[in-house]
Amino acid sequence: MMLHLTRKNWFVWVAGVCVVLLAAIAVLVPSDHWGLPPWKWIIFALVGLAIIGLTIQLFVQSREDQERELRDSKLDARQQGIEAKLTEITQLVSKDTYLAVSTSTNSIEPPLNPPVDFDASKYFRTAHQSAWTADVEKRIRIAAAQNKAYFTTEEFYSKFIGVGLVAYMPDITWAYIWKSQILMLAELNKQNGTMTLDAAKTFYTGGSTDYPSNYIHYSFDQWLGFMTTQGLIIVHPSKMLEITVRGRDFLSNMAHNSRTADQRIG
Repeated sequence: MMLHLTRKNWFVWVAGVCVVLLAAIAVLVPSDHWGLPPWKWIIFALVGLAIIGLTIQLFVQSREDQERELRDSKLDARQQGIEAKLTEITQLVSKDTYLAVSTSTNSIEPPLNPPVDFDASKYFRTAHQSAWTADVEKRIRIAAAQNKAYFTTEEFYSKFIGVGLVAYMPDITWAYIWKSQILMLAELNKQNGTMTLDAAKTFYTGGSTDYPSNYIHYSFDQWLGFMTTQGLIIVHPSKMLEITVRGRDFLSNMAHNSRTADQRIG
């Protein structure tokens, strides 16, 4: 087995050796010799090395904790930004529908749930605009004109955007999901789409065992919350989990793109 000592562990090891040597001196050297050279200087040196080692280890550990908290805060900020954008466009990709009678046509139509209430003016006003955006818009118009024999302009735009959005959302989920969450989602799908909260927690515990540093500041509620905010699962009041249409679609998208849980960490 190969031993790999980090700088922090090295200083802890030095301090530990010093403490062991001090204990050995206390046992093996008569107490009336402790105040005499060279034992006095040896004891002072060992005590000094132990204090220096522990002090440096404290500073290194403190800096690592600060850097980890900074990374976690940046990750949370990015995740919140993604969730805000996904919430804004979720109504455009929801697959949940129900039948109701249309008052305008007296025919049965499937209204969307949730209903579409998309503020395009606000969305386009706050979205980032670039020269690339203008170029893409121009190319899409050209592509729509080239395919008029197969689709009307409206059909082309609707299909192009629909396919693009549905393909985009699993990619965003894949960028941030952890291995343990994929394993839990796959098992949930195998169990006819339902699972107890305690059963789900075993996957969290397994991930924290395999990747302990990733879970230091990542609670089970946060781990589960990612799955719910991504629309992959529903947590019922009975503490039962249920996979959603989007959750199954995510697993299907993974298979389509030859993605596996082993390609992720955490």
